Amino acid sequence: MKREKNFYYFLIMIIYIICFVTSFIVATRTVQIGNLTPTASFLIYPMTYFLAILFCERYGKRETKMLFNYSVFALIIMVLLITITSMLPALANDGLYPIFNLDYRIVFSSITAFYVSQYLNLEIYHFISGFRGFRFLIASVIAATIDGLLFVNLAYLGSIPFKLVIQRFTSQYVVNVFMVIIYTILFTYIIDSVVSKKNKELSEEIEEEIKKQENLKASEPKKTKVIKKDNETKKPKTTKKTVSKKETK
Repeated sequence: MKREKNFYYFLIMIIYIICFVTSFIVATRTVQIGNLTPTASFLIYPMTYFLAILFCERYGKRETKMLFNYSVFALIIMVLLITITSMLPALANDGLYPIFNLDYRIVFSSITAFYVSQYLNLEIYHFISGFRGFRFLIASVIAATIDGLLFVNLAYLGSIPFKLVIQRFTSQYVVNVFMVIIYTILFTYIIDSVVSKKNKELSEEIEEEIKKQENLKASEPKKTKVIKKDNETKKPKTTKKTVSKKETK
């Protein structure tokens, strides 16, 4: 059971970190969907809300917040490595200029928006009562809204025209909400099995603990009986000594 628990724990953690770091990289690419021009990260980033709630349902809030820290740590390590490799001379027009030409303002904006939105997603989901799918939808939409507003304002406000800031936010927000709805449908199918497996694990742990306590209680009376027997064997010896003393007198 512990091996299975560790397997799912690290599997979800690895997928979550990969999604977050990859979404930062692919955000350098702008795509066109009709009249909208979002970044390619819209396919990946909303999955972090989905994985965070699944992880929290099984392992708790404390472990999920640690997952956020691990993800940011992985992003910072990646940024440092890219910064070091970008100092090396490269061939012209290698197609990787947007990735290696890091804007640290965008890095800071991404980390700030990530922390705020992920914490909000987690807290709102647990604050709202009702059907789990509905709670996930509301929490993720609010989190995506805050994430978009924070990122666009911190990253672009003052450096590009305000009209373009609104356009980027609108494009990214619409496709993010669309992806959240898709993940909500998937969430409703998966969450019941996750919760039932968690409850099964808890019941098994409780049963194991009860068995341990019963074994301890069963072993305690045996020890007390041995002690009583020892005391009974010692008592006749003391009486014999007292009798012998009286006879000598």
